[in-house]
This record gives sequence, C-alpha cells and structure tokens, in this order.
Amino acid sequence: MDASHTDPDSAYAAINTLRLDDLRPHIDTLAAAEAFRADGANASRDTEAAAIESCLRTINGDLATLYRIVEGADVGPTSQVVEAAGMVERELEAVLEAWEAIRER
Repeated sequence: MDASHTDPDSAYAAINTLRLDDLRPHIDTLAAAEAFRADGANASRDTEAAAIESCLRTINGDLATLYRIVEGADVGPTSQVVEAAGMVERELEAVLEAWEAIRER
C-alpha cells in the first residue's frame, strides 16, 4: 500500500490476484510435453510435440511479460494489456487442444 503523492486523503493498494494454483495445469502441460518428447515411443510424433512445446514456451514468456506490465503499474491494466491477455488466453486454449489431440493418437 502506498500513499498518494497528490492527495493526502488517498492511498493505493496493489493486490496480486495471480495464484500459482491457477497456472499449475499449464505448467504441468509443459512438463508433460517435455516428458512426452523424451520418451522414444513417441518419436513419430516428436515434430508435432516439439511445435507444441515451443508454443507453450512462447506463451509462457508472453504471460510473464503481461504479468510484469500489470504488476509494475499503479493503475488498472490498459485496454491494450487486457486485449493482449485475451489473445494469449485464446492461443493457449488452441495449443492445449492441439496437445490433447497429439496425446490421444
């Protein structure tokens, strides 16, 4: 919590609402993709699994960047950050669907 620099009757509170439990399934998916690729029995699907793993790493970096932007601001997220977060979320859902399809074959 920080006191306002312009209004002596105001203070600002920053609350971290991101919980590791919310991200655990996605973190586990990346670990599962790595393990899948390490298993020689999955060699015929390695190219597809490598693409999924690469996408998950990119999404992870994108989410970390967005998180740093939100955490570093003293105001709510901008419309651009909200839009970017929605786009990354849609990308993640598509990658997770593709991952399930590879695993089920």
